[in-house]
Amino acid sequence: MAKPQIAKTATIKSEFFKLSEFTKSCTAAKYHIDNTPPADVVKNLQYGVDMVLDPLRRLHGKPVIIGSGYRCPKLNKLVGGVANSWHMQGNAADIHINSLTEATELFNLLKEIPSVDTVLFEHSPSAQWLHVQWDMNKTPRHHFNFNYIAK
Repeated sequence: MAKPQIAKTATIKSEFFKLSEFTKSCTAAKYHIDNTPPADVVKNLQYGVDMVLDPLRRLHGKPVIIGSGYRCPKLNKLVGGVANSWHMQGNAADIHINSLTEATELFNLLKEIPSVDTVLFEHSPSAQWLHVQWDMNKTPRHHFNFNYIAK
């Protein structure tokens, strides 16, 4: 099996975001995991930035903080991600939220963006975030769930 091609340019083009925001991980650092995305993943992240996250930031008028973006398979397993996580393909991001009011505002703004596939307001007893997905190769399903319980 051929090793995936690593992105030659460790960057994305964005008015508001940097590639490092999508690859940083305390868990990866703790376990010395290389979370550098392959070139095809960077392409997917670029699409997400162009078609979902930059438009969201413009609509919101305030910073949008990425809590989790790309996860290599080893990292995804360590953090308890599902086996087929969209994060592993660079087709998802978890957005940090500070309050239910902010979650509601961002959730409703994401409904206005045509390329959004799925938005989940995920929450557990200790955390809450918005999970957003996209896929440049599929028609967006426009699936929105404001009461998704994370396990």
